[in-house]
Order: sequence, then C-alpha cells, then structure tokens
Amino acid sequence: MTKRTHRTFTLALVLAGAAVLAAGCTGDSVTIPTPDGGKAVISGDKEVSTITTDQGKVTLSGENQLPEGFPKDIPIPGKAAIQASMKSEGKEGGEVYTVAYEIEQPFEETKSGVESFFKSSGYTESTRLTDEAIFLIAGKKEGLSLHFTVSKDMESDRTTNVTIVHEVNK
Repeated sequence: MTKRTHRTFTLALVLAGAAVLAAGCTGDSVTIPTPDGGKAVISGDKEVSTITTDQGKVTLSGENQLPEGFPKDIPIPGKAAIQASMKSEGKEGGEVYTVAYEIEQPFEETKSGVESFFKSSGYTESTRLTDEAIFLIAGKKEGLSLHFTVSKDMESDRTTNVTIVHEVNK
C-alpha cells in the first residue's frame, strides 16, 4: 500500500467514525475540517459512505458488499462473509480496492486456494511470507498490483480471515 493510500485509508476510518456521530446515521452530508486546514465531505447512507477531500475520494461499502468496480476475476468464495470493503483513489489517478472477508474454512485450505489463484492469474510474485498462522502473497502485472493476506483464527482452525488489496495504476 502506498504512503498516500495508507494516509487516505487512515483518514477515511477516522472521518467515517466522526461522520456517523455527526450525522446520526441520517444520510445527510457532513463537512468536517481536517488537520491540514482543508475539509472533508462525508455523504451516503447506512450501506455506502463516500468521503471526499482535496487529496481524493474514498468509498466505504457496508458489510456483505464488494466495492463498486471490484474486479470479477478476483475470486471471493460464495460462502465468504464480507466484513469490510473500500474503494479509494490510488497513485496517479488509479483505483485501490480493499476487501476483508471471513470464511468458515481451515487456514491451509484457504491458503492453498489463494496461492493457486495467484499462480494461475499471471501476476509476477514480489512478496511472500508464510508461517503457521499467516500467509501473505503480493505481485504485479500490466499496471495492476495484488496483495492477499490470509490469517488463521487462533482460537479455532475452522475460520480464516482474508484481506485483498488490488491496485489499478493509470
């Protein structure tokens, strides 16, 4: 994740919390001053919120929703429960999609599925980390970058958490 994307993501989370308190979940737009002297406009409803600043725009989707435009060729298993998703502006006008989901499936099975997809998708692997409770794989192809983090539920091996970050560079 780029420094700008990380900063935007952090700002989005802080502002989303503030917006919920300020708007009272009414769906009205709220304008909040930012520490750098700018402003952030938060609009939306219970399902989708959009935060716009002079640095870009972030759209937070509700639970069980993929962000609009999320690539159809990146598999999300049918039995996965989407916990959070977000679409934001990437570097140089691209887009960054972030999806976190939980699946009732053992860690090794989930890891194997992610690894198989990654190998067959044409991405050139740039990062890999594996241990007994976490698997991370990332790579690039033709102006795209893809990052998967698979983590084991430490209380039970029946549930696994997956986070996907997909960046489209323009």
